[in-house]
Amino acid sequence: MVRTFVKVIATFFGVGFIPIVPATWASAVAVVLAWFLSGGLFYWFVAFSVAGLWACRPAVDVFQSKDPKPFVMDEVCGMMVSVLWLPKNVTVFLAAFFLFRVLDVWKPWPISRIQESKHPWSIMWDDLAAGLLANLILRIIAGI
Repeated sequence: MVRTFVKVIATFFGVGFIPIVPATWASAVAVVLAWFLSGGLFYWFVAFSVAGLWACRPAVDVFQSKDPKPFVMDEVCGMMVSVLWLPKNVTVFLAAFFLFRVLDVWKPWPISRIQESKHPWSIMWDDLAAGLLANLILRIIAGI
């Protein structure tokens, strides 16, 4: 039962099991969710982050990997923080999506340093950092 619950959370209701680029699919689902949940996005972000952080340690055991590929709750939360408190605008949300994906794949310092951590929560931390950096970059570019 717990293993199933961990899989549901870690894979964001199965999105992580999509065989091709599951992280990108999870980010796409998250940006659409963020659009529709924009009024209460902060609360959803906190709830998903708490659930994701809880799932990190057991997911390492369930998936037998330090950073399991099906674990996409980190992308969901990172994507949500990348648009948090930004104007609800299609251009802004698309820019956030692409910028977040680039930062998540490229992992510039300090994101790369966070990912190197041995702590199970680093599964989430690096994507949260990428989302925060994307948000800050968009704020600077847009003058927000």
